[in-house]
Amino acid sequence: MKDTEAKYWNMEMEPMLSTPEMKKFQFQKLQSALKWQYENTPYNRKRFDAAGVKPEDIRSFDDFAASIPVSGQEEIRGVIAEIGFDMNKLMTHIFGEKRMKDLYLLTTTSGTTGIPTPYPNFRAALADAQEIMSRAAWRMGIRPGDRIGLCFGLSMHAAGTPQILWFQGYPGITIVPIGAEAGTEKILQFIKLFNVNVFSGTPSLALHLIERCPEVLAHPVKELGIKILMLGAEPGAGIPEVRKKLENEYGAM
Repeated sequence: MKDTEAKYWNMEMEPMLSTPEMKKFQFQKLQSALKWQYENTPYNRKRFDAAGVKPEDIRSFDDFAASIPVSGQEEIRGVIAEIGFDMNKLMTHIFGEKRMKDLYLLTTTSGTTGIPTPYPNFRAALADAQEIMSRAAWRMGIRPGDRIGLCFGLSMHAAGTPQILWFQGYPGITIVPIGAEAGTEKILQFIKLFNVNVFSGTPSLALHLIERCPEVLAHPVKELGIKILMLGAEPGAGIPEVRKKLENEYGAM
C-alpha cells in the first residue's frame, strides 16, 4: 500500500537529487546511452562523427555539452529532406532498427507548427515512462481517489493515449479519457458527470473552458471541483499572468 504521506514517489532515488551521488549515477547512465546511440542509431552516429567524437571521448557532463550540439526541429527537417517522407525509414534512421522492432505505441506532436514529429513508445521503455510520470504526478499532489480527465487529443497526440499507459501502476486513481476531439460541451459535461478533479490538457483549452463553462453548465468553472491542472504541449502555464488566471478561476494549482 502506497504511503500517501510520503514526500516523493520514489523514496529511494528522489532524495538523492542534486547530490554528488546522483550526478555520478546519471553520468554512468549517460555513458551507457551514448554508446548505445552510437552503435544503433544512424542519426546520432552521424552527429557524433560530424562532431569528431566517440562516446568514450565524453568523460564529463561538460564534455557532453561541448561536444554534441542540441538537436531540434531544424535537424529533423534536414533528415526529412535527405530521406523523404517515408516515415518508417525516417524513424529507423532516428531511433534505430533494433528499437523499431520493439515499437508498441506510435504517437506524434500535433504538427501545428510544421511536420508532426513522431513520438514512438517502445515496450522496453514503458516502465521508465511510468516511473517518470508517477514521480511528476506525486509531486503535483495527485493521490489515490483522484480522477484524471485526459483532454489532450487522444488521436495520435503524444500526451493523449500514452497517459493511459503511463499511469497504469499509479494506485487508486481513475483515468477518464475524454479527448480534445470531444469538443467543449462534452468535455465540460463529462468532467462534471464523472467527478473529474484533475484536468490534463493544453493551457489554451483550460482558458477556453473558463469562458464557456457558464454558458454550457450555467456556473463558473471553479464549481467543477478541479484541484490540479496538469498542462502542457504549448506555452502558457509558465507565463505568470496566465498561470495566475488559471489558478484563480479554477481554484486549482
